[in-house]
Amino acid sequence: FTPADCLEMLRAQNRDLGLVVDLTFSDRYYDGREFSMRGVEVIKIRECGHGVIPNRKNVVAFMNLVKAFTARKPDKYIAVHCTHGLNRSGYYIVSFLIEVLHFTLEQAMAAFTQASPPGLWDNEYILALYKQHNAG
Repeated sequence: FTPADCLEMLRAQNRDLGLVVDLTFSDRYYDGREFSMRGVEVIKIRECGHGVIPNRKNVVAFMNLVKAFTARKPDKYIAVHCTHGLNRSGYYIVSFLIEVLHFTLEQAMAAFTQASPPGLWDNEYILALYKQHNAG
């Protein structure tokens, strides 16, 4: 699945991608210039993955970045990915839904699971979200 494939798929869905947030710790998956030369902004936030809970400073930076981007370009879509698109991405997106859009933890988890099945599956990430948001 290449950047060109991503853009083609989104165009077919009538979605205009404006930003890609890459949460992988590696540069091996694609060259971000493949997006930027097509007018899509790319932000790299290096997160380790493999059960390592995301750095809080990075999560806050992500939330601020998304808020600023959507204020500048409200009609554009944002793609957020890690290696598998579940735990790191889910942690960031669920945190955004709770802290910025004021979803409950349960609403945010359900929304992410519906958008990206099977949702967060690593118990360490789920437990960290519960602890972070004082649930349970």
